[in-house]
Amino acid sequence: MMAAFPIALSVLSSVPFVPNSKVPASKVLELRGGGVTTDQLTNAMATISVGIGLAGWIAPKTLLEAHGSKDIAADDTAFLRVLSSMNFVQGATMFAAVESDISKAASVAMIGWALASCANVPFLESMLGEKKKETVGAIIIFGILGELTRRGVIDTDLAVNISGFLLLTGLLEVFMPKTVLDAFTAIKEPSILSKSLFENFSFAKVTTGAFLLVSQLTGKRGLGFAAAMLSSFMNCLKTYTRADKVGLDRAGLLVWSVLMAAFGLLACKNEMM
Repeated sequence: MMAAFPIALSVLSSVPFVPNSKVPASKVLELRGGGVTTDQLTNAMATISVGIGLAGWIAPKTLLEAHGSKDIAADDTAFLRVLSSMNFVQGATMFAAVESDISKAASVAMIGWALASCANVPFLESMLGEKKKETVGAIIIFGILGELTRRGVIDTDLAVNISGFLLLTGLLEVFMPKTVLDAFTAIKEPSILSKSLFENFSFAKVTTGAFLLVSQLTGKRGLGFAAAMLSSFMNCLKTYTRADKVGLDRAGLLVWSVLMAAFGLLACKNEMM
């Protein structure tokens, strides 16, 4: 029962991109009938994100080995869990946007981020060291913002702007990963695999933030979804450039790149119709 508790927290919260994840083809992804609605595209992507998040969080080492990684250290599996939890958050946020609205999605994103962080703390114990207080502080802030948004205390536009801005800070992590890692962890030199997974995690935050902000600013969730797919597409391409060093299958990354591009273009097409 105790082992199921952190898993439940992660389920309520998180997901990003796991390179070359072998998501089985299903009827959910079949593009039939001459057109796929934005809701269908969003639900399909959300389902993929949640599935990847669960797989990576529950069995990180097994998933990494399945994608060709070897000599996997404890820190590597911890980084994958962090990534997977944010992938789950991404999926939960998209589901909320379809079922309710962007304000609800912003609340889910913040509360999910807080819960995901809580669930990951035990696995990051050795990595956080004395800097655990920074993580605890961030969890409190995310949780409070999410709850205030859920209750309607924070204005809808402001809530989306705050959550979107916080998530878009992932861009800083993409360009200055060492600075962020030094500030929040006690790790002196992460492995190549850990660095790659951390960048994937950062892109997952950017993807979710772009989805919220662009949807809110344009009033068109299809454009928000397209912006999210552009972020995921860039994530795939960047990971492709270091695939050989990290030990990943490039073919799988190409498939993911095509899928993200196709989803984004279909969403844009829907908004132009």
